[in-house]
Amino acid sequence: MAASASCGYSRRAVVALVHPREYTAYEELAVGFRISEGTAHSYVQSVIKLLASRAGS
Repeated sequence: MAASASCGYSRRAVVALVHPREYTAYEELAVGFRISEGTAHSYVQSVIKLLASRAGS
C-alpha cells in the first residue's frame, strides 16, 4: 500500500510541475495523464498550497 500512496504523490507532483512549465491547460493535463479535469486542477492547487506553506520555512 505504501508504494501505491507514494506513486499517487509522485503523479500529483508531475501533473503540478507540468502545468506552469508548459503553460498546459487543465483539460490538456487531464487528457495527457488520463485523469479528469477536476482532478488535474485539484493536483495543481494542492501542490501549489504545499509549496507556499513551506516557502516561509
